[in-house]
Amino acid sequence: MDKRSYTAPNTDYKYGFNGMERYDEVAGNGNSYTAEFWQYDGRLGRRFNLDPVSNESLSPYSCLGNNPFIYVDKEGDVIRIWYKEKRGIARIFEKKKSWDYGTPYTGNSKFLNKAINSLDYIVNNKADINGLIEKAKTSKEEVINIKKGNSDKYNPKNKTISWTGTGAKFKNWSSDGKTSTKASISAALLLFHELAHWEQETFKNDQYLKDMGTVDDNYDNKEEARVIKDYENKAAEILGEDIRTNHDAPTGTVKNDDPTKSTDKPKSRKEKKK
Repeated sequence: MDKRSYTAPNTDYKYGFNGMERYDEVAGNGNSYTAEFWQYDGRLGRRFNLDPVSNESLSPYSCLGNNPFIYVDKEGDVIRIWYKEKRGIARIFEKKKSWDYGTPYTGNSKFLNKAINSLDYIVNNKADINGLIEKAKTSKEEVINIKKGNSDKYNPKNKTISWTGTGAKFKNWSSDGKTSTKASISAALLLFHELAHWEQETFKNDQYLKDMGTVDDNYDNKEEARVIKDYENKAAEILGEDIRTNHDAPTGTVKNDDPTKSTDKPKSRKEKKK
């Protein structure tokens, strides 16, 4: 057909900017790119279709946080952490802010820094099983929210992880249920655990719902068994943390401000004297 072109797949490289596939028929060579969730104009740095995930500070046609030199957006997910920076009574009147994992942060939010350190701890130690964290941070369609909570759990209704930022202690019971051994895991590993729930619920929802409704004697349900065995425990082996053999409620917390530690912080001389 007139004015249509063809690129031989074995002789010319079809990918270009940001890892997206070139679509030269739209606006000439190197001016238009196709990705899973958009058609991107490299001259404008804008998408042709509206972004289904709203952001009050950005146009719905914007891409890559308006900074294509730093950010990459290939598939459509992001880890978004909600936090506050002020302390004392001023914190009550402070509006929550959000930050996307993988972008620069120079603030002083204790909770946010804990979350960043936790995710980095998993990734940098090559314990990101199946590239879970890397997958969740590379793009901006399926957002996973992380907020401070009183317990560690995932809410599929609003795709939000409530996270205490504190490690936990557990009991591993023997097969006959008569004896137990102590186990403890870091806050970082607990966050990774909840992220594994998000991935299954988001990308394999039917299986997630089925497994959540299937009882497992040791792990409450089949979904918890999958996450603990296939994600948490595999990461724990790499990180040198304890392995869990059940999904019982925590017996206590790890008294350590470092979210990457699974043991209590050693007592100071003054504390030992008391």
